[in-house]
Amino acid sequence: MTFKTAIRNVAICALAGAAAMAAIPAQATTYIVNRSINGGTAVGTINTDNKIGVLAASNITSFSINVTLNGISQIINNSNATAYVSGSSLTASATSLNFNFDGAAGTYALFYANDARTFYCAQVSGCFSAIAGSGEGVRNTAFADTGVSRSGTLAIGSVTAAVPETATWGMMIAGFGMMG
Repeated sequence: MTFKTAIRNVAICALAGAAAMAAIPAQATTYIVNRSINGGTAVGTINTDNKIGVLAASNITSFSINVTLNGISQIINNSNATAYVSGSSLTASATSLNFNFDGAAGTYALFYANDARTFYCAQVSGCFSAIAGSGEGVRNTAFADTGVSRSGTLAIGSVTAAVPETATWGMMIAGFGMMG
């Protein structure tokens, strides 16, 4: 094999590898939520479509949050609840899901059960009347509410260390094999 043929083969393999990588759909980002709210908790996950920056409800692909207050717990997720986002206070980075509690009035991120009995809310104002102004709140199935005032931009979720998926390992090994 000549040097020119070898270079051509490497270029073809590189193009094929790039095309294969482009065909792989983007993975969702999973943020771990573990919030203590004045005797209540909101613990679970919020998955997004990998967007970095200001998020809308359409960027939340799924969620599962266990809301607990006064010993009563209910899991709300995208099969029994809806995510609502108003304004630009909910943002995502590569490592955290953030809420700006000093943002524009009327902005919020609300995960609200379809039966209107359970929710988790981060707000500047607008989704939880028990807090005057900015803060987080939860409601349980018995309609008991609690909330806590918050200010500044706080991480309401964080990304855990990622472990590569099996398909990623396979593609990496195949790539090293093609290079060899």
